[in-house]
Amino acid sequence: MAALCLACLAGCAADKGADGRTGSPHAINYSVVSGLAPNSISATKKASAADSALPQLPPPLYVSPSSLQLLAELPPYPVEGSSADTVDLLVVRALQSSRKVEDVREAELLAALNARVFLSYLLPKLGYTFDDAKYVKSIRLLDQIQSDMRGINRAANGIYEFRARPAARADDIQPALPPGRFLTSSYPSANASTLYVWAGVLSEVLPAHRQAINEATNRAAWLRVVSGLHFPSDLVGSHKVSLEALRAFNSVPAFRMNRAQLDAEFKMH
Repeated sequence: MAALCLACLAGCAADKGADGRTGSPHAINYSVVSGLAPNSISATKKASAADSALPQLPPPLYVSPSSLQLLAELPPYPVEGSSADTVDLLVVRALQSSRKVEDVREAELLAALNARVFLSYLLPKLGYTFDDAKYVKSIRLLDQIQSDMRGINRAANGIYEFRARPAARADDIQPALPPGRFLTSSYPSANASTLYVWAGVLSEVLPAHRQAINEATNRAAWLRVVSGLHFPSDLVGSHKVSLEALRAFNSVPAFRMNRAQLDAEFKMH
């Protein structure tokens, strides 16, 4: 179902609104520097700014948001009231009634996302036993990727006007998880973007497990929708962000050198 919904929504992410225009009414025109639009705080976001002031981020080690072409790569999210937006809400509503206790527990496991959590979730599915002591360099590199991705995700969230989470759009949608300490735009999903980048990196390290890595990662990202925290189209945007971010990471010699250390670490175990 996840793959089907993502494929469907990818094709209608720029659906037409009631006035026949293609694109999102939430798109904002910016003066673009290095292809990146600066963060914007919409009226909705301003109303809750006192409760959701975002913390200052550490400087990136490998990739800065300004080095990416996010504005060019990230499509607008569906126009509210469009057919794609209607599908978004229908899918989230359907998952409210079909999700199982096991789905919620799995989503809870991944809620506080970091490298250890992700590897402990992924590696057993690949036939590996996870042990912190065995994957020190892998954890360090994935954690640094996540640190860099925080800045990238924040920039991506700021390209278009604030998108409210599903529960704010419909009273009958009850999230299975809290949205987190800080109120951020639903589009794109920061967790999913990071998950997709991690999957891309590990697929290079473990090419024989590429399919299993992608399946597990898609499942982890889809649980954000199952939980009622995101729309399916949020994941479409996340995938676009991840492709651009992964390209940038792989263009950095220091990153490629450190990724090679993961090859040795996985071969040992």
